[in-house]
Amino acid sequence: MGVGMTLGKRQHEVRTAYIVVGLSHTSLFVLLTMIYVMCYKCCIPMIRTQVYLTEEQARDIKLQALREKKREAEVIRELLDKGLRVTHAATGETTGHALMKLVDLGKRLGMTGPRDLSTNLDDYLYGDKE
Repeated sequence: MGVGMTLGKRQHEVRTAYIVVGLSHTSLFVLLTMIYVMCYKCCIPMIRTQVYLTEEQARDIKLQALREKKREAEVIRELLDKGLRVTHAATGETTGHALMKLVDLGKRLGMTGPRDLSTNLDDYLYGDKE
């Protein structure tokens, strides 16, 4: 049994899906629930952000999204991923490398943290402890 699915955009990015097969209402509900869980519950969590683009950038992204039949947000994420991979390849620096540089800098400057940090982490992050 083949399943064809189309996702469309609406206000507030509400997604609608229709399935082109002969399924009962119960089977259709189960299938849509599975698709929802796979798409929205199992994926990498996203952080909403706002970015200012030039008119040319916005136009190019819109055209690429139309050409590839993708959402503009997906095109932007893909372009960011490509750019970051190129940058990481050129510099050889990952997030882990950058954090280790911070650790080395802290050591050189003689900075230390509280000795009871591991046992009182929640107090330091959320409490009144100084």
